[in-house]
Amino acid sequence: MNITLSSEFELVAANIAAQVFPNTQYQLLAQEIEERELVITFKSQKKFSENFRVRFFLNNKKLILSCYYKESIYHLNYSIANNYSWSDGLGDRVFSPQSIGEKFEFLAQKFYAVIEEFWLPSFLSKEPQS
Repeated sequence: MNITLSSEFELVAANIAAQVFPNTQYQLLAQEIEERELVITFKSQKKFSENFRVRFFLNNKKLILSCYYKESIYHLNYSIANNYSWSDGLGDRVFSPQSIGEKFEFLAQKFYAVIEEFWLPSFLSKEPQS
C-alpha cells in the first residue's frame, strides 16, 4: 500500500541523502507492506544510476539498502550495532563495492535511526493492545 510520508520525514531523509549525493534531487516514494515493512525509493530526477531503495523490516529490525552500480544490483544488509553485509543481485555475498560501499554504509546507519524514530512509533500505535 502506498503511503504518504510526513514532510518532516521527507526533509530529514533528503538531508541524509544529500550528504552522499549533494547534487541530486530525489522524489521519495513509499510503501508500507502489511504493516510489517516500510519501503522507500529514492528516485533521481535525472540519473537512474543514482536511484536507491531502503527497506526496513519490523520483524527483525533489519534494513536493506539496494542500489544499481556498474551494471549490477547490490544489497547492503544492515542491522543495529553496525553489522553490514553486502550481496549482489543473485544473493551471493560480495565485498563492499568500491567508491559506493562506504557511502551506502553511512546511509544505512543514518536511515536506520530515522526510520526507527519516525515509523516505529506510528506502527506501534496501530498494534492492538492486549
